[in-house]
Amino acid sequence: MDLLKGLRVLREERRKRLEEIETLSKDLTWLQKHVPSAAGLVQGIDAATKSALLLNTTFENIKSDAATKAKWKKLASVKGLVTSMMTPAEEVRRRHRQEGWNALTLPEQQWVVLDRIREPLKYGWLADQEAAENL
Repeated sequence: MDLLKGLRVLREERRKRLEEIETLSKDLTWLQKHVPSAAGLVQGIDAATKSALLLNTTFENIKSDAATKAKWKKLASVKGLVTSMMTPAEEVRRRHRQEGWNALTLPEQQWVVLDRIREPLKYGWLADQEAAENL
C-alpha cells in the first residue's frame, strides 16, 4: 500500500508541476508581448530594448503619434548607416560564412580559429554546417 500511495503522490506532484509550467509559459508570453512596449512608453527606447533582450523577444512600438513616427524614421536611417559600417571582425566573419574558409587569407584564417574560441555563439552556423557534413 505504501508503494501505491507514493506513486499517487508522485503523479499528483507531476500534475502540479505541469500545470505550473503551463501557467509560467502563458505568463512569459504575456510579458514578452507587453513589457518591452510598456518600458518604451515609460522609460524610452533603451529600456524597451533592454527588456526585450532580457525576455528574448522583439520590441514593438505601440505608440503611434507623429513625433514617435518621426523618431522611428530617423532611427531606421541611422540603423541603415550602422549596418553598413561593419567592423573588420564582422567583415571577416561575413566573408567566412558567405565565401568559405578558402576565401580567407592565412592571417584571417588564424584569427578565425581564435575568434571561434572567443566568440562561439557567432559561429553557430558553422557548427550546424559541420554536423550536417558529418551525417
